[in-house]
Amino acid sequence: MKSKVKTPKLKIKEYKDPGYTKYVVVTDPWSKPSTSDGRREDPEMAKGRFANTIGGWFERMTGKRVEAIYFQNTREFIIVELDNSVNVDLILGAHHTRDFFKNSTREDISEIYLYDYLHQGCPNTILSTLSILSTVLSGVR
Repeated sequence: MKSKVKTPKLKIKEYKDPGYTKYVVVTDPWSKPSTSDGRREDPEMAKGRFANTIGGWFERMTGKRVEAIYFQNTREFIIVELDNSVNVDLILGAHHTRDFFKNSTREDISEIYLYDYLHQGCPNTILSTLSILSTVLSGVR
């Protein structure tokens, strides 16, 4: 007589969305600081420039300031925290570099997706090495 093998029940952890903010994932952000491009720029200056560039780009698209930007140099994506009032549906999808830089010959594409907070939790648990908070972004207009 064969015995039945019990399959283990997997419980996927779910996180409670705080509801006061929204997050989007940006793949291949076009202005991300690189450690391999040969420039000898101060890392803090590079982070500040990156924060201002991404913050300005998102403020232009949404009309609202970015709350925070999370990234690591070893990842090909960033997570951007936005105010809950932002309609993220308008910015989701592909963003071609040549469409927002005049006379650009670059063919880079950055894609924006809605972040899955329910299954991933707060972005600082994923990209804990480095985060740029809104204090850095205070100069963005």
